[in-house]
Amino acid sequence: MESRPSIVKPSQEVREKIVRLPKSVEGRKENDDAEREKREENALLLCCFCVVMKKEKKNLEKG
Repeated sequence: MESRPSIVKPSQEVREKIVRLPKSVEGRKENDDAEREKREENALLLCCFCVVMKKEKKNLEKG
């Protein structure tokens, strides 16, 4: 039979380091949220623009 490696539990200090996010990651998350909001807003504006342009095209074809 093969001997299985023993499981070593990390010390309390190591566990705290694993759980706590570095400052750069926390800042990046806030930045990602702002970027996502900006992209969503831009996508919404683009949709509105496309709808308006389709209406304008129909009006030009009628007139």
